[in-house]
Amino acid sequence: MIRRQESKARANYCGFEAHRTDARDGEKARHMDHWRPVHSWSEADVWAIIERWNVAPHPAYQLGWGRVSCAACIFGSADQWASLLAINPSQVERIAIYEAEFGVTIHRSESVNHRASRGTPYKMDDGRIRAALSETFDEPVLLVPGTWVLPLGAFGESTGPS
Repeated sequence: MIRRQESKARANYCGFEAHRTDARDGEKARHMDHWRPVHSWSEADVWAIIERWNVAPHPAYQLGWGRVSCAACIFGSADQWASLLAINPSQVERIAIYEAEFGVTIHRSESVNHRASRGTPYKMDDGRIRAALSETFDEPVLLVPGTWVLPLGAFGESTGPS
């Protein structure tokens, strides 16, 4: 879901508009719209409705990530890279190998290893790490009423394109 608050570019999107693949006036009519239902919501609005319905936050939010779109985001902060290195060093190593192989870094000015070395890993729970790295998700999506807790990543750093 895209919210206007997430970046300058996203602030320019419309909440509802014709999709770029729309061809309703084309030879083969194809009506495609793009709806962004939470575009105008604040981050507080998002967390409030998740809490209201007792939905379990994604494990990445529980670990400290402020966005879930990409654990190894090219826009990730030093702390995010340090956290990824702490929980999944093989993923960071694969990216470092690609950087060396291609002769470019994923970040415009430093390698993933250097970026991770400058950061401090989030304070992460082993159970949440296992859930985040698992290929399957077997935990309840809905929590017992009264047990919902705002995750560590809520209102945290939301690195990404701006």
